[in-house]
Amino acid sequence: MRLKQVVSLLRPTHYIKNCFIFIPVFFGGVVGNFTILQHVALGFAAFCFAASGVYVFNDILDAADDRNHPTKCNRPIASGAIPIKTAVKICICIWGLALLLAWMLGFPAYLFIVGYVVLNVFYTVKFKKIAVLDVCCIAIGFVLRVYLGAYLAGVTVSHWLILMTFLLSMLLALGKRYDDVSIQQKSGNIVRKSLQGYNQAFLLQAMQLMAAINIVCYLMYTTSEQVMIHYSSKFTFLTSAWVILGVMRYFQQVLIFSNSASPTRLIYTDKFLQLIILGWLTHFMFLIYL
Repeated sequence: MRLKQVVSLLRPTHYIKNCFIFIPVFFGGVVGNFTILQHVALGFAAFCFAASGVYVFNDILDAADDRNHPTKCNRPIASGAIPIKTAVKICICIWGLALLLAWMLGFPAYLFIVGYVVLNVFYTVKFKKIAVLDVCCIAIGFVLRVYLGAYLAGVTVSHWLILMTFLLSMLLALGKRYDDVSIQQKSGNIVRKSLQGYNQAFLLQAMQLMAAINIVCYLMYTTSEQVMIHYSSKFTFLTSAWVILGVMRYFQQVLIFSNSASPTRLIYTDKFLQLIILGWLTHFMFLIYL
Protein backbone atom coordinates (compact mmCIF):
# COMPACT_ATOMS: atom_id res chain seq x y z
CA MET A 1 0.00 0.00 0.00
CA ARG A 2 1.41 3.34 -1.08
CA LEU A 3 0.69 6.85 0.15
CA LYS A 4 -0.63 7.73 -3.31
CA GLN A 5 -3.29 5.04 -2.98
CA VAL A 6 -4.33 6.26 0.47
CA VAL A 7 -4.65 9.82 -0.85
CA SER A 8 -6.69 8.54 -3.79
CA LEU A 9 -8.96 6.71 -1.34
CA LEU A 10 -9.63 9.96 0.56
CA ARG A 11 -10.46 11.81 -2.69
CA PRO A 12 -9.04 15.26 -1.85
CA THR A 13 -10.04 16.56 -5.30
CA HIS A 14 -13.64 16.40 -4.06
CA TYR A 15 -12.92 18.84 -1.23
CA ILE A 16 -13.96 21.64 -3.58
CA LYS A 17 -17.56 20.60 -2.78
CA ASN A 18 -16.99 21.77 0.78
CA CYS A 19 -16.44 25.32 -0.46
CA PHE A 20 -20.21 25.64 -0.03
CA ILE A 21 -19.31 26.26 3.62
CA PHE A 22 -17.86 29.63 2.58
CA ILE A 23 -21.01 30.79 0.74
CA PRO A 24 -22.57 32.42 3.85
CA VAL A 25 -19.23 34.11 4.56
CA PHE A 26 -19.11 35.64 1.09
CA PHE A 27 -22.76 36.71 0.90
CA GLY A 28 -22.77 37.77 4.55
CA GLY A 29 -20.12 40.39 3.78
CA VAL A 30 -17.65 39.10 6.40
CA VAL A 31 -14.83 37.91 4.14
CA GLY A 32 -12.58 40.58 5.67
CA ASN A 33 -13.04 39.25 9.21
CA PHE A 34 -9.97 37.09 9.86
CA THR A 35 -11.37 35.54 13.06
CA ILE A 36 -14.50 34.37 11.25
CA LEU A 37 -12.42 33.05 8.37
CA GLN A 38 -10.35 30.99 10.83
CA HIS A 39 -13.47 29.39 12.32
CA VAL A 40 -14.97 28.64 8.92
CA ALA A 41 -11.65 27.25 7.64
CA LEU A 42 -11.58 24.82 10.58
CA GLY A 43 -15.15 23.87 9.73
CA PHE A 44 -14.06 23.32 6.14
CA ALA A 45 -11.27 21.01 7.35
CA ALA A 46 -13.68 19.10 9.59
CA PHE A 47 -16.09 18.62 6.71
CA CYS A 48 -13.27 17.46 4.44
CA PHE A 49 -12.28 14.77 6.94
CA ALA A 50 -15.93 13.77 7.39
CA ALA A 51 -16.44 13.54 3.62
CA SER A 52 -13.26 11.49 3.18
CA GLY A 53 -14.50 9.06 5.83
CA VAL A 54 -17.78 8.79 3.92
CA TYR A 55 -15.92 8.05 0.67
CA VAL A 56 -13.88 5.30 2.36
CA PHE A 57 -16.99 3.81 3.98
CA ASN A 58 -18.79 3.90 0.64
CA ASP A 59 -15.90 2.25 -1.18
CA ILE A 60 -15.72 -0.51 1.43
CA LEU A 61 -19.39 -1.42 1.00
CA ASP A 62 -19.40 -0.92 -2.78
CA ALA A 63 -16.17 -2.76 -3.60
CA ALA A 64 -17.96 -5.65 -5.33
CA ASP A 65 -20.22 -3.38 -7.42
CA ASP A 66 -17.35 -1.02 -8.28
CA ARG A 67 -15.49 -3.88 -9.95
CA ASN A 68 -18.25 -3.92 -12.60
CA HIS A 69 -17.92 -0.19 -13.31
CA PRO A 70 -15.61 0.91 -16.17
CA THR A 71 -13.83 3.58 -14.06
CA LYS A 72 -14.66 2.80 -10.42
CA CYS A 73 -12.95 -0.56 -10.79
CA ASN A 74 -9.66 1.34 -10.51
CA ARG A 75 -10.43 2.66 -7.04
CA PRO A 76 -7.93 1.46 -4.36
CA ILE A 77 -10.30 -0.90 -2.54
CA ALA A 78 -12.07 -2.27 -5.63
CA SER A 79 -8.74 -2.94 -7.32
CA GLY A 80 -7.35 -4.64 -4.22
CA ALA A 81 -4.58 -2.08 -3.70
CA ILE A 82 -5.85 -1.35 -0.18
CA PRO A 83 -7.21 -4.26 1.94
CA ILE A 84 -10.64 -3.91 3.54
CA LYS A 85 -9.23 -4.10 7.10
CA THR A 86 -6.82 -1.27 6.39
CA ALA A 87 -9.59 0.81 4.84
CA VAL A 88 -11.75 0.34 7.97
CA LYS A 89 -8.93 1.65 10.17
CA ILE A 90 -8.45 4.66 7.88
CA CYS A 91 -12.18 5.37 7.98
CA ILE A 92 -12.32 5.31 11.79
CA CYS A 93 -9.26 7.56 12.12
CA ILE A 94 -10.44 10.13 9.58
CA TRP A 95 -13.92 10.33 11.12
CA GLY A 96 -12.30 10.71 14.53
CA LEU A 97 -10.35 13.73 13.29
CA ALA A 98 -13.51 15.25 11.82
CA LEU A 99 -15.44 14.89 15.07
CA LEU A 100 -12.54 16.26 17.14
CA LEU A 101 -12.31 19.39 14.99
CA ALA A 102 -16.08 19.82 15.02
CA TRP A 103 -16.17 19.53 18.84
CA MET A 104 -13.57 22.30 19.07
CA LEU A 105 -15.89 24.56 17.05
CA GLY A 106 -18.88 24.09 19.35
CA PHE A 107 -21.70 21.65 19.90
CA PRO A 108 -23.88 22.89 16.98
CA ALA A 109 -20.95 22.37 14.57
CA TYR A 110 -20.47 18.92 16.04
CA LEU A 111 -24.14 18.12 15.38
CA PHE A 112 -23.85 19.29 11.75
CA ILE A 113 -20.86 16.99 11.16
CA VAL A 114 -22.47 14.05 12.97
CA GLY A 115 -25.67 14.66 11.01
CA TYR A 116 -23.74 14.62 7.74
CA VAL A 117 -21.95 11.38 8.64
CA VAL A 118 -25.14 9.65 9.82
CA LEU A 119 -27.03 10.79 6.70
CA ASN A 120 -24.32 9.35 4.47
CA VAL A 121 -24.09 6.09 6.39
CA PHE A 122 -27.82 5.58 5.78
CA TYR A 123 -27.30 6.75 2.18
CA THR A 124 -24.53 4.22 1.57
CA VAL A 125 -26.31 1.33 3.28
CA LYS A 126 -29.85 1.88 1.99
CA PHE A 127 -30.94 5.24 0.55
CA LYS A 128 -28.71 5.27 -2.53
CA LYS A 129 -30.51 2.15 -3.72
CA ILE A 130 -33.79 4.07 -3.86
CA ALA A 131 -34.35 6.29 -6.90
CA VAL A 132 -35.01 10.00 -6.18
CA LEU A 133 -34.26 9.55 -2.48
CA ASP A 134 -30.61 9.02 -3.40
CA VAL A 135 -30.21 12.41 -5.08
CA CYS A 136 -32.21 14.12 -2.30
CA CYS A 137 -29.68 12.83 0.27
CA ILE A 138 -26.83 14.28 -1.78
CA ALA A 139 -28.58 17.65 -1.96
CA ILE A 140 -29.26 17.67 1.81
CA GLY A 141 -25.52 17.15 2.36
CA PHE A 142 -24.80 20.41 0.53
CA VAL A 143 -27.48 22.23 2.51
CA LEU A 144 -25.78 21.06 5.73
CA ARG A 145 -22.53 22.58 4.45
CA VAL A 146 -24.20 25.96 3.99
CA TYR A 147 -25.86 25.86 7.42
CA LEU A 148 -22.54 24.98 9.06
CA GLY A 149 -20.84 27.90 7.31
CA ALA A 150 -23.63 30.25 8.45
CA TYR A 151 -23.31 29.09 12.07
CA LEU A 152 -19.52 29.47 12.11
CA ALA A 153 -19.68 32.89 10.42
CA GLY A 154 -22.44 34.09 12.73
CA VAL A 155 -24.65 35.22 9.86
CA THR A 156 -28.26 34.50 9.01
CA VAL A 157 -28.58 32.44 5.87
CA SER A 158 -31.35 33.37 3.42
CA HIS A 159 -34.06 30.80 2.75
CA TRP A 160 -33.50 31.58 -0.94
CA LEU A 161 -29.87 30.54 -0.61
CA ILE A 162 -30.83 27.26 1.02
CA LEU A 163 -33.45 26.53 -1.62
CA MET A 164 -31.10 27.31 -4.51
CA THR A 165 -28.33 25.20 -2.97
CA PHE A 166 -30.72 22.25 -2.73
CA LEU A 167 -31.97 22.67 -6.31
CA LEU A 168 -28.48 23.09 -7.78
CA SER A 169 -27.24 20.00 -5.94
CA MET A 170 -30.25 18.04 -7.20
CA LEU A 171 -29.48 19.15 -10.76
CA LEU A 172 -25.84 18.01 -10.53
CA ALA A 173 -26.76 14.70 -8.86
CA LEU A 174 -29.39 13.98 -11.53
CA GLY A 175 -26.80 14.75 -14.20
CA LYS A 176 -24.51 12.16 -12.64
CA ARG A 177 -27.33 9.60 -12.68
CA TYR A 178 -27.91 10.45 -16.35
CA ASP A 179 -24.31 9.45 -17.04
CA ASP A 180 -24.70 6.28 -14.96
CA VAL A 181 -27.72 5.24 -17.04
CA SER A 182 -25.70 5.82 -20.23
CA ILE A 183 -22.84 3.66 -18.93
CA GLN A 184 -25.24 0.90 -17.87
CA GLN A 185 -26.90 0.86 -21.28
CA LYS A 186 -23.55 0.63 -23.07
CA SER A 187 -21.87 -1.93 -20.80
CA GLY A 188 -24.87 -4.04 -19.82
CA ASN A 189 -23.55 -4.15 -16.24
CA ILE A 190 -25.60 -2.96 -13.25
CA VAL A 191 -23.82 0.27 -12.22
CA ARG A 192 -26.05 1.06 -9.20
CA LYS A 193 -29.33 -0.39 -7.95
CA SER A 194 -31.20 2.93 -7.88
CA LEU A 195 -30.98 3.07 -11.69
CA GLN A 196 -33.89 0.64 -11.85
CA GLY A 197 -36.03 3.67 -11.04
CA TYR A 198 -34.43 5.92 -13.65
CA ASN A 199 -34.21 6.25 -17.40
CA GLN A 200 -32.71 9.01 -19.52
CA ALA A 201 -36.07 10.56 -20.43
CA PHE A 202 -37.11 10.87 -16.77
CA LEU A 203 -33.70 12.20 -15.72
CA LEU A 204 -33.63 14.79 -18.49
CA GLN A 205 -37.08 16.09 -17.53
CA ALA A 206 -36.12 16.12 -13.84
CA MET A 207 -32.94 18.06 -14.64
CA GLN A 208 -34.91 20.56 -16.71
CA LEU A 209 -37.37 20.97 -13.82
CA MET A 210 -34.59 21.57 -11.26
CA ALA A 211 -32.85 24.05 -13.57
CA ALA A 212 -36.04 25.97 -14.33
CA ILE A 213 -37.11 26.24 -10.67
CA ASN A 214 -33.59 27.26 -9.66
CA ILE A 215 -33.45 30.06 -12.23
CA VAL A 216 -36.92 31.30 -11.23
CA CYS A 217 -35.89 31.28 -7.54
CA TYR A 218 -32.71 33.16 -8.40
CA LEU A 219 -34.65 35.80 -10.34
CA MET A 220 -37.12 36.20 -7.48
CA TYR A 221 -34.22 36.51 -5.05
CA THR A 222 -32.31 39.13 -7.03
CA THR A 223 -35.41 41.20 -7.81
CA SER A 224 -36.78 41.20 -4.25
CA GLU A 225 -36.86 44.59 -2.55
CA GLN A 226 -35.09 43.23 0.54
CA VAL A 227 -32.11 42.02 -1.49
CA MET A 228 -31.85 45.24 -3.51
CA ILE A 229 -31.83 47.25 -0.28
CA HIS A 230 -29.30 44.87 1.31
CA TYR A 231 -26.86 45.23 -1.58
CA SER A 232 -27.73 48.91 -2.21
CA SER A 233 -28.36 48.18 -5.89
CA LYS A 234 -31.34 47.88 -8.20
CA PHE A 235 -29.28 45.84 -10.65
CA THR A 236 -28.69 42.64 -8.69
CA PHE A 237 -30.90 40.87 -11.24
CA LEU A 238 -28.12 41.31 -13.83
CA THR A 239 -26.14 38.59 -12.04
CA SER A 240 -28.77 36.13 -13.27
CA ALA A 241 -27.09 36.20 -16.69
CA TRP A 242 -24.14 34.27 -15.21
CA VAL A 243 -26.47 31.70 -13.65
CA ILE A 244 -28.35 31.12 -16.90
CA LEU A 245 -25.07 30.77 -18.79
CA GLY A 246 -23.78 28.29 -16.21
CA VAL A 247 -26.92 26.14 -16.43
CA MET A 248 -26.80 26.15 -20.24
CA ARG A 249 -23.13 25.18 -20.21
CA TYR A 250 -23.86 22.28 -17.84
CA PHE A 251 -26.64 20.99 -20.09
CA GLN A 252 -24.27 21.28 -23.04
CA GLN A 253 -21.70 19.16 -21.20
CA VAL A 254 -24.34 16.56 -20.30
CA LEU A 255 -26.22 16.29 -23.60
CA ILE A 256 -23.63 17.22 -26.23
CA PHE A 257 -20.30 16.14 -24.73
CA SER A 258 -21.59 13.35 -22.42
CA ASN A 259 -19.46 14.79 -19.64
CA SER A 260 -21.57 14.62 -16.48
CA ALA A 261 -19.94 11.66 -14.73
CA SER A 262 -18.11 13.94 -12.29
CA PRO A 263 -19.27 17.53 -11.65
CA THR A 264 -16.09 17.97 -9.62
CA ARG A 265 -13.87 17.10 -12.56
CA LEU A 266 -16.01 19.35 -14.75
CA ILE A 267 -15.24 22.34 -12.52
CA TYR A 268 -11.52 21.56 -12.67
CA THR A 269 -11.35 21.08 -16.42
CA ASP A 270 -14.02 23.24 -18.07
CA LYS A 271 -12.42 26.65 -18.67
CA PHE A 272 -15.65 28.17 -19.92
CA LEU A 273 -17.52 27.08 -16.78
CA GLN A 274 -14.67 28.42 -14.64
CA LEU A 275 -14.96 31.82 -16.34
CA ILE A 276 -18.72 31.87 -15.74
CA ILE A 277 -18.28 31.11 -12.02
CA LEU A 278 -15.49 33.69 -11.74
CA GLY A 279 -17.63 36.28 -13.51
CA TRP A 280 -20.56 35.62 -11.18
CA LEU A 281 -18.39 35.84 -8.05
CA THR A 282 -16.67 39.01 -9.27
CA HIS A 283 -20.02 40.62 -10.08
CA PHE A 284 -21.31 39.92 -6.58
CA MET A 285 -18.02 40.99 -5.01
CA PHE A 286 -18.50 44.45 -6.50
CA LEU A 287 -22.09 44.56 -5.21
CA ILE A 288 -21.18 43.46 -1.68
CA TYR A 289 -17.72 44.85 -0.98
CA LEU A 290 -17.25 47.91 -3.21
